[in-house]
Amino acid sequence: HETGSVVQHVTVRKSRKMLINSKFIVAGCGVPLAYVMSLMWLREPSSVHSTGTGRTAQPVDALSMLSATAKLAPKRSVSDFPKLFVSIPTLPDRTKERSAVRKMWNDAKAVSPPVPLSLSFTICQVSPDATLLQEMAQHGDIAVLHCDEGYGHGLLTMKVISALRAWQSSPSRGDLFYKVDDDTFVHLPLFLE
Repeated sequence: HETGSVVQHVTVRKSRKMLINSKFIVAGCGVPLAYVMSLMWLREPSSVHSTGTGRTAQPVDALSMLSATAKLAPKRSVSDFPKLFVSIPTLPDRTKERSAVRKMWNDAKAVSPPVPLSLSFTICQVSPDATLLQEMAQHGDIAVLHCDEGYGHGLLTMKVISALRAWQSSPSRGDLFYKVDDDTFVHLPLFLE
């Protein structure tokens, strides 16, 4: 496959509650990249308060959803799950978003059996301020990549490719690479299913 060529496009699940579209492409480093976008109704459409845009974000306790799903699912062991590497492109000033996303993915580790995953918030080369340095020291999940920050001229694509290269060269990289934005919340029970 050529770099950037679309290998497969598939609608995984479509209902009133959730739609997932997946595009599998071959990135510049030769590693398949699953780019998954999730749109979900967290409640039945009739119970969602409309804001004029058609959708309203509802607060959801991911751990409660995961626990409820785990009770219904067949018993599994940790070895049944591939190790997941979650790469989250972010910007240095998006501390609140990283905190919320970090909590969501840590809830996935709290279910029984825990889902083996590692998190990496990726930012391009910056001069970190004191707040970012403190967050990096506290959590150890922010990777500074050799790339330029931005959206135009393919910069975001290069950031994802840099994250893939870092994952590929890591000795503890895991089995799967999953890229998700820092403003996207995944319906974890369905994702893990």
